[in-house]
Amino acid sequence: MLRASAAPYAEFVPLINKTRTHNVVPGRELVGLRVAITAFFALDGFIFSGWVVRIPDIKHQTHASAGALGLALLGVSAGAVLTMMLTGRLCRRYGSHPVTVVWMVVLALSVALPPLTHSAPALGAVLLIFGAAYGGLNVRKTLTYPRGRQHTSDRTRGRTQASRLATARSWA
Repeated sequence: MLRASAAPYAEFVPLINKTRTHNVVPGRELVGLRVAITAFFALDGFIFSGWVVRIPDIKHQTHASAGALGLALLGVSAGAVLTMMLTGRLCRRYGSHPVTVVWMVVLALSVALPPLTHSAPALGAVLLIFGAAYGGLNVRKTLTYPRGRQHTSDRTRGRTQASRLATARSWA
């Protein structure tokens, strides 16, 4: 019988998100953090919708067929999947703030690039970068989202709460 290892999942989602002792009423800092993170998920939706409504114009600009455009659009998903697997490790190694800043800068730059492309392969490469930034940033925010509960480990609780608050302050 083959047994799947939980090691990749444990590296992707920190243990602190899976172990809780009891419910705690969230304080003002956690409520503010939830509002900030929710606002950034909404901002992501606006950024993505701003790109999607321009697809017909970009298709015309690149003179891409339906198949070539479909392959180029696959770049968004491919980039997102690749970085979604790496973002947890990057956060653990470099910290939440630098990872968040890098993904925000890459997303801001990459959302402006699709209108500058003039071929389907160039559009695919640009969308790969856009998808990578978009996926990495969304995973980062999901790992930050507070649950309103106490963590079992005092050692990780202090570091995690400080990391969450520092990330929310950097976004504000």
